[in-house]
Amino acid sequence: MAIAMDVGSRVMRMTDERLITALRQSAAVAPHAGLQPVVDDTSALVLVPDERTHRYDETRTRQLRGARVDRSGQFSFWWTPPGDGMGGILNESEVTEAFTTYLRLVSAIGVDEGRRYAVAAGVTGSMISVVDGHLGSQSRSGASLGP
Repeated sequence: MAIAMDVGSRVMRMTDERLITALRQSAAVAPHAGLQPVVDDTSALVLVPDERTHRYDETRTRQLRGARVDRSGQFSFWWTPPGDGMGGILNESEVTEAFTTYLRLVSAIGVDEGRRYAVAAGVTGSMISVVDGHLGSQSRSGASLGP
């Protein structure tokens, strides 16, 4: 998401604390999660360690993996989609919920002074399925990959 502004170096160096506070207050990460900030004059980045402790046959929920804001005001969030042992699962309601959550985080961080916004998304990975439906509480045991 791009915001038309220039964040000063002093503000940028304090932005990691804003990111961490916003992530914790929004419940995007667990209160006890050890977050790893990386800050310089051009950007603030917070990495979220992988806390997947599920078994291969259990489902997992969406997990935030990182957040970044740079001097131009561009925010980036990346996360793993919900899934199971057969890969990640995306559906319309999950994507909508994820975008809503992370757009609210932009506002909570408090450096969004701009008036122009652009939202972009990308999906990478060979083990992702786009489905019409949702992931239940039980892991899949098979999947159809053809018509």
